[in-house]
Amino acid sequence: MHTSYEPPSTGINGQAADDSAGGAGAAYLFTWDGGSWMQEAFIKASGTAAGDRFGSTVALSADGNVLAVGAANEDGGKSESGAACLY
Repeated sequence: MHTSYEPPSTGINGQAADDSAGGAGAAYLFTWDGGSWMQEAFIKASGTAAGDRFGSTVALSADGNVLAVGAANEDGGKSESGAACLY
């Protein structure tokens, strides 16, 4: 019996091709290797829903160790109140 694992579509390096929640959004993390950009991670919020706009704003700490990703329309109990996720 052969089984394969497919990571969930949320979190870091989940299924980037899963676009079942239109407008939910995502963020991508790239690094520069001196000659080209290399994708390091695909990031999608947990509990994402259509229209959340995750990735609409991003910020990186000065030392590069903390990434903040905004979801402008995340509901969080109030209609389109917004949220930020830290990684």
